[in-house]
Amino acid sequence: MPLVAQQRASCHDGLSGLGGAMSFSKRVMFDRHPEEDHIRARIARSAESVIEKFAVQARPRPRKPKRNLGDRRRDSIWEGALNAVIHELGIKHINVNGVPCFRTAEDRDRVHEAAVLQWHAKWDDVENRRYRPTQPPQTVLPATNEVKPKSSAPFILSPILPDPIPTEDQLKLFSVASTGDPRLDRFKAETKWRDVLIERDENAFLVPFVSWIRPAIDYNAYLKTPLWKGIKRKVLAKAGRKCACCLQRATEVHHRDYRPRVLAGEDLSPLVPICRSCHDLIENERNKGWHSGESKLAELVNTENQRLAGAGGQQ
Repeated sequence: MPLVAQQRASCHDGLSGLGGAMSFSKRVMFDRHPEEDHIRARIARSAESVIEKFAVQARPRPRKPKRNLGDRRRDSIWEGALNAVIHELGIKHINVNGVPCFRTAEDRDRVHEAAVLQWHAKWDDVENRRYRPTQPPQTVLPATNEVKPKSSAPFILSPILPDPIPTEDQLKLFSVASTGDPRLDRFKAETKWRDVLIERDENAFLVPFVSWIRPAIDYNAYLKTPLWKGIKRKVLAKAGRKCACCLQRATEVHHRDYRPRVLAGEDLSPLVPICRSCHDLIENERNKGWHSGESKLAELVNTENQRLAGAGGQQ
């Protein structure tokens, strides 16, 4: 299920369903109230004015020597080297759509020169490890005494932590010079408060806050990573590949939470094994609002659990 592509279209009113009222800054970001259009326009102009000061984009990674990226489109080693050099040199920059941008061409060239050296060194290390002689791989057969989970066991939906809502006293600590518009002032204070909270705990918010300058999570790319494929296999195997909502075979996994710990596979409790039909049904409801999707999921899971209980746990 796409996260960022639908973040403003499908989650704008539903985020309030998880923890009471939606905070003002999220309402401005994700909602479509016409009376707040001028605030969004001013924020967009402010972002554009910042971007204009950083008009020099980073140079692309060297094309030679050609590196074996496999089926990946992005060179994570180059991106890591680039970010490391920027941090080491302390050069001011912003990221626009994932691309570092600098104030001057001199800053860009300094970063590029140092990043190329790191890139070569790290790739050489990877290539040396890759072609180092190793023992031939052995076929691992599944253990005959492996206990498979009972497909008839009821599925329990874990509680999802709501997003924190700032108090007025907390916002006072992040107040800035007044713009003349109280709602815009509140938005800026909430944004600063949220950034500080995320810096302390990256798992503070259900969906990480996205601004126009900070690049959003590429969720579609994440779903193609070996990390996600491994997480998906674990969730489906644990459920015996049974859909949590019906009798069908589970082929997909539904995200109820997008915190970094969930995307990293450290917390599997918000992930639901599900068939394609039920997944589409839940996503259609979520398009009406996050709470609607959660309610539909709970309804389907509870109905299936009642059916299992009535059948005495036998399918």
